[in-house]
Amino acid sequence: MKKLASIILSLCIILILTACSMPNRDITIQVAFATDELLNQYENFHTFIHVEEAEYMIIMTDTPITNFAFISVGNSFDLADWDIDEDTELYFFAEDVLYSAGELTPETPFMVRTWGDWGMMPRIGITFTDASNVTRYFHIQQSMMDGELHITQF
Repeated sequence: MKKLASIILSLCIILILTACSMPNRDITIQVAFATDELLNQYENFHTFIHVEEAEYMIIMTDTPITNFAFISVGNSFDLADWDIDEDTELYFFAEDVLYSAGELTPETPFMVRTWGDWGMMPRIGITFTDASNVTRYFHIQQSMMDGELHITQF
């Protein structure tokens, strides 16, 4: 009996160590203003014009994702009706789908012409389903310090 328990314990430890060493690869999503150098790296794009007189940005992934959508983003401060104090929690949520595509791949990124006036709060973002069948949400904001675009999960 002791030998059987020892074998089972050894197998459990091996399984745990094997599971912990398996790669848990996360998705990398990048966003940047469209430059000729960046545009020349791709043959095809999903393309959407949201705001005519704005710059193009490109959203790229290193892993295929499904149910991709470009969305408008709201926040809890918009709902607070000017009754905001230090206890008011800031959270973001998806408002409307502005554009959707079945799949976004590393070979076919998303190019969108949007928002010339960014403001303080993120107003645009993306959503998609990852390989684990989890729906993920991100907002996009331009840094007021260096002008770079940033994407943050919410």
